[in-house]
Amino acid sequence: MKHFLFVFTCLCAFAVLTLLLGAGCSRESDVIRHDSEWSFEPYEGEPSAVSIPASATLDSAFLCLYVTVANNQTIHVRRITAPWSEESVTWNTFGNGYDGESVESFVADTVRWMSVEVTTLLDDWLTGAVDNFGVLLDQVDANGGRAEFSSREDADSRPFLKIYYSIANESSVCAEEIAVADASIGELFPDVSNGSKARLTTGWSSDRDLKNQSLLGFEFRIVDQHPHSSNSARSCIVGAGA
Repeated sequence: MKHFLFVFTCLCAFAVLTLLLGAGCSRESDVIRHDSEWSFEPYEGEPSAVSIPASATLDSAFLCLYVTVANNQTIHVRRITAPWSEESVTWNTFGNGYDGESVESFVADTVRWMSVEVTTLLDDWLTGAVDNFGVLLDQVDANGGRAEFSSREDADSRPFLKIYYSIANESSVCAEEIAVADASIGELFPDVSNGSKARLTTGWSSDRDLKNQSLLGFEFRIVDQHPHSSNSARSCIVGAGA
């Protein structure tokens, strides 16, 4: 009899736990991207959007990248203006689908974490002022060699956004959004897709090479309630700057 009660109790506990986990994994539809039908279509798993409360005030946002090959050249961060898929984007299919005005820039001067502020762009995405198709890494100097960065396939140093926001009467919150899609495209092989590679590239590797660019996609969800603890900020990756 005791054995039966023990087994019955365990089964009940398992059922409750299953229901709780299932409720916690439900997907919401209000993802901030282009529209409700389109996404970045990453290789591995479903896109995962960071949740930001509707009542939050955006304080700042930084794009964080790990430089694996430095070239001391200026890398421009530009707003992408057209849909693309990590699985299939190429130089030809992308077709210069970006805003020529630089959001911000940085110098890939050494192998380390780099951060660049993208607060205005993130605010435009969240408010719907512009469509969220991600950002482009673009080097304009053909004589500067190639820079390389870790892609999201590199589990130890994935590119991410560090987002600081605040809510009235609560502590400032730091949220991280790892890129849900990224890919490099190259003019030398204009029909080749590199979405599964562990490195993102910009610039030129030699006199015989042609231009390389990299794309990164991020997604966000506006929620009614605070997704984090009300009295503590979520910790962010150490060493990423900002």
